[in-house]
Amino acid sequence: MDHARRDWEHTHARTGSATSETTLHNAHPFHKAIAAGDHGVSAPIESSGPNARVSVVGQMKGILICQGFNMSTKSIIGLIVIVVVIAGATIGGVLGSRAGGNAGNDKTTSTNSNNGDTPIIPFVNDTSTHGNETGTFDISKTPGYDFFNPKPMVAQYVRFAKSFAEAPTIAIGMVQINIRPGSDTVGLTTYADQASGEGYMMHVDAVGGSQVHTARLQWLAVPPEITVNTTQYQAGHASTLQSRLRGSSHDNTTLHVTFPYKFDVAPSVVVWIDGVEMASRTGSGDWRLRTYSSDVDLSGFTMHIDTWNNTELYVGNASWIAYSGASTNVMSSSLRTSNVQPLDSTNYTWGEVVHADWPDLVKTGKAPVVLAAFGMFDIDNNSLLRFSALDANVTADGIDMEIAGAEQTRFRDGEVPYIAIF
Repeated sequence: MDHARRDWEHTHARTGSATSETTLHNAHPFHKAIAAGDHGVSAPIESSGPNARVSVVGQMKGILICQGFNMSTKSIIGLIVIVVVIAGATIGGVLGSRAGGNAGNDKTTSTNSNNGDTPIIPFVNDTSTHGNETGTFDISKTPGYDFFNPKPMVAQYVRFAKSFAEAPTIAIGMVQINIRPGSDTVGLTTYADQASGEGYMMHVDAVGGSQVHTARLQWLAVPPEITVNTTQYQAGHASTLQSRLRGSSHDNTTLHVTFPYKFDVAPSVVVWIDGVEMASRTGSGDWRLRTYSSDVDLSGFTMHIDTWNNTELYVGNASWIAYSGASTNVMSSSLRTSNVQPLDSTNYTWGEVVHADWPDLVKTGKAPVVLAAFGMFDIDNNSLLRFSALDANVTADGIDMEIAGAEQTRFRDGEVPYIAIF
């Protein structure tokens, strides 16, 4: 992640002060939670291995010392042996229960909490995704979630169902959001860090005094190595902060993206919105953002992060996914509402169900895995920032998806790029 984008994500998230975030900037998220007062960070429980037993014994010895017990060396050794045996049995029971719970379902992904909360189980597809790992992330399933009093920062560890040899790149897209604007701007940032072969830390942060009531995200983890005998993918991120400083702007942004390595055949590129900050004060204009690619070749492409009309865009962030154009078992396109309203219209729509048929070339007789998130939205600045692309009905022949706003939100237009893996 580029430094400018990371600075914006930490400095402009609703944390109480920029100084505290600067201090915590390079800290592990678990340490950030302690220093910043627990903003929803959950850590995996280390319930196996030598460290677990050493930790239990060390804590018990500390208790004995602190309480001032006067025990002989033999008594202490005997007590330690008992504690180790009990700890081993407990750990074995935990591992046994986990193994039993996952029997017959090797695609279950789970995250663990260090504060006793119920572990999150992100949604993970059951079908092959060409050597990648994918799923959805929902802040309503994180520990301590409260719709009416949302945390300004949410961080949760996501463990992969199958580990990678190296840390993958995580592409993220917005599937559903519901944000109450701050007094000056509205928005959120989503990003992944601490990635390893086993998992990563997902972050969903409010910006500009906003309150994020709902955030459901699509994610795709792409390994850096070239996968044999399957479709090759690459992924990355882009931001307006790579071109200009944070601030109100009506300008469009174009950035050149270079692939980590060249494709043999010109790839297809899908772009999702993964972060945004726009003006929300009265009279500041409506909320519009569009991300897309152009001029794709073997080495890279041009990324576009655009707004239009009277929108004041402070920051726009996007994730991109590229896959080989020679692939016959994957396709990409986008779903867009057809009932688009003119800029001067007052006849806003709540949303609509959009349909698309799969091309005969890729049909296999089975429903594909579909990864989809917003690449464009156009919403009136009259209420909360809301949009969703939920309840997709995916079959062997095509897809139906509802693209909509919610409640009193005046939804004008929306587009959802997707990847279908057959």
